[in-house]
Amino acid sequence: MRYSWTLILILSFGCDLFSELDKSPPHPFPDQTPVFEFSYSNSLTLAGWIRYRNHCTSIVSYKWRLGFFDENGEEAITYSYAPKVQYPQNGTYRVIVQGIDVNDKMHEKILSVQVSNY
Repeated sequence: MRYSWTLILILSFGCDLFSELDKSPPHPFPDQTPVFEFSYSNSLTLAGWIRYRNHCTSIVSYKWRLGFFDENGEEAITYSYAPKVQYPQNGTYRVIVQGIDVNDKMHEKILSVQVSNY
């Protein structure tokens, strides 16, 4: 019987202790200053492919407008962290990257991407 009361007390106080954990801030890194930087490289083996590298910190979502339209006439868009993209031909593409940081602030960067591996 003594163990039953101990268990009830632990469960009662434990619920109060764990309820405090639910009051954490909504974002994991609110004090970090966001960095919004990217680079890219042409594939050495696959024609038309570009690999983007993401050097961001404290960014929680992305939208990439890749600078061309697909075969259906739709603008090529991805929401990837660091996409790998096959471009339709050699040339210079205007890529617009948007991101939302941990403080819900939007960032935008325009990249001039040179595809030269066809």
